[in-house]
Amino acid sequence: YTRANVIHADMIPKQLFQSMEDRDEGFLKMYFRMLGQSIAMQSQQTAAGESLEVDLLKAMMADDRERQMKIVMAEQMSKVEGMLDGLGGEQGSTLIDERNRIALEVLDRELKAGKRNVAVFYGAAHLSDMDERLKRDFGLKLIAKEWLDAWDLKR
Repeated sequence: YTRANVIHADMIPKQLFQSMEDRDEGFLKMYFRMLGQSIAMQSQQTAAGESLEVDLLKAMMADDRERQMKIVMAEQMSKVEGMLDGLGGEQGSTLIDERNRIALEVLDRELKAGKRNVAVFYGAAHLSDMDERLKRDFGLKLIAKEWLDAWDLKR
Protein backbone atom coordinates (compact mmCIF):
# COMPACT_ATOMS: atom_id res chain seq x y z
CA TYR A 1 0.00 0.00 0.00
CA THR A 2 2.92 2.35 -0.50
CA ARG A 3 2.06 3.69 -3.95
CA ALA A 4 0.00 6.85 -4.25
CA ASN A 5 -2.58 5.18 -6.51
CA VAL A 6 -3.21 2.24 -4.14
CA ILE A 7 -5.75 2.90 -1.41
CA HIS A 8 -6.39 0.61 1.54
CA ALA A 9 -10.04 -0.45 1.38
CA ASP A 10 -10.27 -3.16 3.99
CA MET A 11 -10.92 -3.34 7.70
CA ILE A 12 -8.02 -2.84 10.02
CA PRO A 13 -7.61 -5.69 12.54
CA LYS A 14 -9.28 -3.71 15.35
CA GLN A 15 -12.40 -3.16 13.17
CA LEU A 16 -12.43 -6.80 12.09
CA PHE A 17 -12.31 -8.17 15.63
CA GLN A 18 -14.87 -5.64 16.90
CA SER A 19 -17.29 -6.51 14.10
CA MET A 20 -16.83 -10.20 14.75
CA GLU A 21 -17.48 -9.67 18.45
CA ASP A 22 -20.57 -7.53 17.73
CA ARG A 23 -21.93 -10.26 15.45
CA ASP A 24 -20.97 -13.08 17.83
CA GLU A 25 -18.64 -14.54 15.19
CA GLY A 26 -15.77 -16.03 17.10
CA PHE A 27 -13.14 -17.87 15.08
CA LEU A 28 -13.95 -21.12 16.85
CA LYS A 29 -17.66 -20.76 16.10
CA MET A 30 -16.90 -20.03 12.42
CA TYR A 31 -14.51 -22.99 12.29
CA PHE A 32 -17.20 -25.35 13.55
CA ARG A 33 -19.77 -23.90 11.12
CA MET A 34 -17.40 -24.47 8.23
CA LEU A 35 -16.51 -27.94 9.54
CA GLY A 36 -20.23 -28.83 9.61
CA GLN A 37 -20.64 -27.46 6.09
CA SER A 38 -17.62 -29.48 4.95
CA ILE A 39 -19.01 -32.70 6.45
CA ALA A 40 -22.36 -32.07 4.75
CA MET A 41 -20.62 -31.52 1.40
CA GLN A 42 -18.54 -34.68 1.83
CA SER A 43 -21.72 -36.64 2.57
CA GLN A 44 -23.30 -35.29 -0.62
CA GLN A 45 -20.19 -36.18 -2.62
CA THR A 46 -20.10 -39.67 -1.14
CA ALA A 47 -23.79 -40.16 -1.95
CA ALA A 48 -23.02 -39.10 -5.53
CA GLY A 49 -20.17 -41.64 -5.71
CA GLU A 50 -17.47 -38.95 -5.55
CA SER A 51 -14.42 -39.00 -3.30
CA LEU A 52 -11.86 -36.23 -3.01
CA GLU A 53 -9.35 -38.61 -1.46
CA VAL A 54 -9.66 -41.11 -4.31
CA ASP A 55 -9.50 -38.31 -6.89
CA LEU A 56 -6.33 -36.93 -5.28
CA LEU A 57 -4.74 -40.37 -5.11
CA LYS A 58 -5.54 -41.02 -8.78
CA ALA A 59 -4.16 -37.60 -9.71
CA MET A 60 -0.91 -38.20 -7.81
CA MET A 61 -0.42 -41.53 -9.58
CA ALA A 62 -1.28 -40.25 -13.07
CA ASP A 63 1.34 -39.81 -15.79
CA ASP A 64 0.09 -36.22 -16.25
CA ARG A 65 0.06 -35.60 -12.48
CA GLU A 66 0.24 -31.79 -12.71
CA ARG A 67 -2.78 -31.58 -15.04
CA GLN A 68 -4.81 -34.09 -13.01
CA MET A 69 -4.08 -32.24 -9.75
CA LYS A 70 -5.27 -29.00 -11.36
CA ILE A 71 -8.48 -30.73 -12.47
CA VAL A 72 -9.15 -31.97 -8.91
CA MET A 73 -8.39 -28.51 -7.50
CA ALA A 74 -10.63 -26.81 -10.08
CA GLU A 75 -13.51 -29.13 -9.18
CA GLN A 76 -13.08 -28.35 -5.49
CA MET A 77 -12.86 -24.60 -6.13
CA SER A 78 -16.10 -24.73 -8.07
CA LYS A 79 -17.79 -26.04 -4.90
CA VAL A 80 -16.34 -23.40 -2.57
CA GLU A 81 -19.47 -21.23 -2.61
CA GLY A 82 -21.31 -23.90 -0.64
CA MET A 83 -18.54 -23.83 1.94
CA LEU A 84 -18.89 -20.06 2.25
CA ASP A 85 -22.51 -20.49 3.29
CA GLY A 86 -21.08 -21.68 6.59
CA LEU A 87 -19.50 -18.29 7.24
CA GLY A 88 -22.68 -16.39 7.84
CA GLY A 89 -26.42 -16.69 7.98
CA GLU A 90 -28.99 -14.32 6.59
CA GLN A 91 -27.05 -11.34 7.93
CA GLY A 92 -23.85 -12.42 6.19
CA SER A 93 -20.49 -12.34 7.91
CA THR A 94 -17.76 -9.96 8.88
CA LEU A 95 -15.22 -11.76 6.69
CA ILE A 96 -17.27 -11.22 3.53
CA ASP A 97 -20.17 -8.81 3.94
CA GLU A 98 -18.73 -6.29 6.39
CA ARG A 99 -15.38 -6.15 4.60
CA ASN A 100 -17.23 -5.62 1.31
CA ARG A 101 -19.22 -2.80 2.93
CA ILE A 102 -15.99 -1.07 3.96
CA ALA A 103 -14.40 -1.55 0.53
CA LEU A 104 -17.40 -0.10 -1.25
CA GLU A 105 -17.54 2.86 1.15
CA VAL A 106 -13.97 3.62 0.06
CA LEU A 107 -14.97 3.17 -3.58
CA ASP A 108 -17.90 5.58 -3.10
CA ARG A 109 -15.63 8.14 -1.46
CA GLU A 110 -13.10 7.92 -4.30
CA LEU A 111 -15.77 8.22 -7.00
CA LYS A 112 -17.25 11.25 -5.24
CA ALA A 113 -13.73 12.75 -5.18
CA GLY A 114 -13.71 12.55 -8.98
CA LYS A 115 -11.71 9.38 -9.55
CA ARG A 116 -12.85 7.56 -12.69
CA ASN A 117 -10.19 4.87 -13.24
CA VAL A 118 -10.62 2.54 -10.28
CA ALA A 119 -10.24 -1.15 -9.57
CA VAL A 120 -11.23 -3.16 -6.52
CA PHE A 121 -9.11 -6.23 -5.79
CA TYR A 122 -10.70 -8.83 -3.54
CA GLY A 123 -10.83 -12.61 -3.50
CA ALA A 124 -13.44 -14.65 -5.33
CA ALA A 125 -15.43 -15.33 -2.17
CA HIS A 126 -16.35 -11.63 -2.06
CA LEU A 127 -17.60 -11.31 -5.62
CA SER A 128 -21.19 -12.49 -5.32
CA ASP A 129 -21.99 -10.05 -2.52
CA MET A 130 -19.93 -7.31 -4.14
CA ASP A 131 -21.77 -7.76 -7.45
CA GLU A 132 -25.10 -7.46 -5.66
CA ARG A 133 -24.02 -4.29 -3.83
CA LEU A 134 -22.58 -2.62 -6.93
CA LYS A 135 -25.90 -3.12 -8.70
CA ARG A 136 -28.07 -2.12 -5.74
CA ASP A 137 -26.05 0.67 -4.14
CA PHE A 138 -24.23 2.15 -7.14
CA GLY A 139 -26.85 1.52 -9.83
CA LEU A 140 -24.31 -0.34 -11.95
CA LYS A 141 -25.09 -3.08 -14.41
CA LEU A 142 -22.91 -5.68 -16.02
CA ILE A 143 -22.27 -4.88 -19.67
CA ALA A 144 -19.53 -7.37 -20.49
CA LYS A 145 -17.64 -10.32 -19.06
CA GLU A 146 -14.20 -11.45 -20.02
CA TRP A 147 -12.92 -14.80 -18.82
CA LEU A 148 -9.20 -15.43 -18.77
CA ASP A 149 -7.77 -18.93 -18.60
CA ALA A 150 -5.90 -19.51 -15.37
CA TRP A 151 -5.05 -23.09 -16.29
CA ASP A 152 -5.08 -24.99 -19.55
CA LEU A 153 -6.49 -28.40 -18.64
CA LYS A 154 -6.56 -29.77 -22.18
CA ARG A 155 -4.19 -32.57 -23.13
